[in-house]
Amino acid sequence: MPLQGTNYQEFRALVDKNYDALVKPTDCTESLPLTFTPMSPVAWHLRWYLEFTDGKYVRIAERYQNWPGLIGIAKRVNVAYHYGSVVRRSDDGLPGHLGSDQVDIRIDDSCAPIHLHFMAQNPHYANSSIEGLDLPDMDIFAFVNGIFKHRETKKSLDKIFKFKIR
Repeated sequence: MPLQGTNYQEFRALVDKNYDALVKPTDCTESLPLTFTPMSPVAWHLRWYLEFTDGKYVRIAERYQNWPGLIGIAKRVNVAYHYGSVVRRSDDGLPGHLGSDQVDIRIDDSCAPIHLHFMAQNPHYANSSIEGLDLPDMDIFAFVNGIFKHRETKKSLDKIFKFKIR
């Protein structure tokens, strides 16, 4: 994962397998269970929110759509993996977020090619300025399990995800 050149059925089977194997810490609850919204076999999005008793949360969002020029194959076109403090609630009760919020770590592609936010909203670190972590290859479960490990070991996120900013 992320599966480039896949379809909803294959993607869902892999995600379900990884989800079933996931061991959540006791201080973690799903404020929004892993939710899939399929539009077609080659277009879907997912959302997932995890909250911790200390006021931190994880927000996961991905969108896949048809790979131009190929029939029956989708690729990930949007991604947002966020870990930080809950600073507000949206009308739906989920942690709300603004682009100006402080973050511990976020990998997303809003307003630019995929990039990293680390311990602050700015700057945006492009993949080319990061050593040891290929942002386009990051997937849901590598991110979530990394956050779980960070919380358990208290190791810094850059050590957990094994990256350096150049």
